Amino acid sequence: TTNNLTVRLHRARQALRKSLEDSCGICSKHGCLNCTCE
Repeated sequence: TTNNLTVRLHRARQALRKSLEDSCGICSKHGCLNCTCE
C-alpha cells in the first residue's frame, strides 16, 4: 500500500541519517558541506 511505502521510506531515511551521524559526527546534521571528516 501507499502508506506502507511511506513508512518504509521514512524508516530508511532515519537509518541513513543515523548512519551518517555515527560515521561523520555532528557535521552531518548541518549538511556535510564543510565537513572535515576523514
